[in-house]
Amino acid sequence: MNTHSLTISKVINGGDGLGRLEDGRLAMVPGTLPGEKVTITELEEKKSYILGKVLSIDQQSESRIPAPCRYYTQCGG
Repeated sequence: MNTHSLTISKVINGGDGLGRLEDGRLAMVPGTLPGEKVTITELEEKKSYILGKVLSIDQQSESRIPAPCRYYTQCGG
């Protein structure tokens, strides 16, 4: 399992956070916000980018708020 630490720079079309890995590849990570420092695992690797899943949010964005519904992570709201 490949893990990476990175900072999310922006949110792209579709809602994924976008950050850059140390090797220069881009990483698309759902559920992240600009400015967040995250540790991710690779779900899928492409030629110039990866799709990742959050393992931990090491530094949260000031824009992050708790979901108003406790079932948000199960159904998406």
